[in-house]
Amino acid sequence: MNVSLVLLPSDADPENMQENQVVVFDVLRATSTMTTAIAAGAEQIRFFADPDAALATRREYPHALLCGEKGCLKIPGFDLGNSPLEFRPEVVRGQVILMATTNGTKAVHAARSARRLFAGSLLNARATAEALLRNPENIVLLCAGTDNHPALEDILGAGAVMSELKNLAADSAIGSTDLAMTAYFAFRQAAADMYSALSNAQGARNLVAAGLSGDIVHCSRLNGLPSVVQIAGDQLATVPRA
Repeated sequence: MNVSLVLLPSDADPENMQENQVVVFDVLRATSTMTTAIAAGAEQIRFFADPDAALATRREYPHALLCGEKGCLKIPGFDLGNSPLEFRPEVVRGQVILMATTNGTKAVHAARSARRLFAGSLLNARATAEALLRNPENIVLLCAGTDNHPALEDILGAGAVMSELKNLAADSAIGSTDLAMTAYFAFRQAAADMYSALSNAQGARNLVAAGLSGDIVHCSRLNGLPSVVQIAGDQLATVPRA
């Protein structure tokens, strides 16, 4: 099994993804929010590349929750933003969520040709690695980035999954590209204080400026949730753990 890393959706090769398992990372915050929502009992999350598409689909799902952000903040008129702290069980349990974010949902769309597609984060790194190892295909770790620039937090999230893969499988069974190994070593360096590492990222500084520093604390909880989040079409579903 070989693991590769792609720093931005614009660098992804759709044909290459068709034969591979792909994990999308938008650690601050979309994939962390997806993981939190599924752990809190959300029935389904549907993805949209822009807020207007989500609004249009609301007509088909009049009781669904609209989730989206612009400039880190909730879009006016939407039910929820993109803060994982908003996705509490009493809010999202049993609900359909229509989600459009600046970077994360666009990355999901870029990877939709994958044979298997997962949403990864620091929160569910181990659970995601376990799910990947149930299948024989090679793995692509796809970072969402921020405004078409690589994002430190996504590289650390990819490195966390890479670390868990190496811990769970025989080291000789996991091959990797140099870029994937770079993420692995970056994660190993940061693992002792993940909150501080994330706080150095531009995405984290944007959240602090928006008054959302609590999101950084939540998203830095390594293996804090057991949720495996697999994406089928434009929907999310959990994968039962063995």
